[in-house]
Amino acid sequence: MKPYILAVAAVVALAGCSPSADVMLVRRDSSESGSGTVQAAGQRLTAVIGSKKCSGNFATVPDFASSGLLNTYGQKNNATATVSISSATGNAAGLLTCDDGDVWRCEIRHSGPSGYGICVGKDGAVYDVVTGRFK
Repeated sequence: MKPYILAVAAVVALAGCSPSADVMLVRRDSSESGSGTVQAAGQRLTAVIGSKKCSGNFATVPDFASSGLLNTYGQKNNATATVSISSATGNAAGLLTCDDGDVWRCEIRHSGPSGYGICVGKDGAVYDVVTGRFK
């Protein structure tokens, strides 16, 4: 009587099942705002704020959940199931280079295409970032 083991894993990128999401950003020390996109394929983030254009790659680390289940039915039948699921919820980090030489370090907490976080420029400027489907 061998135990039966079931393992299931799924990983979904920042933009969920959709290939892209919209980005809104606002600089904290001014009213300057901008927009951009997140592309799941190629894990690419682009943003434009004023005349500044920035783009770069990001990496997503999904949240991970695991649960174990052990059931015994009678003396002759054992069943063991372990399910590991990684969801579309997680953290993303990216490095963006801008056309004016600035570099942004971004961290975004997300659930599928929806998320929030910050980008910090090399001069210390902080940008609040929100992702989702806004159009």
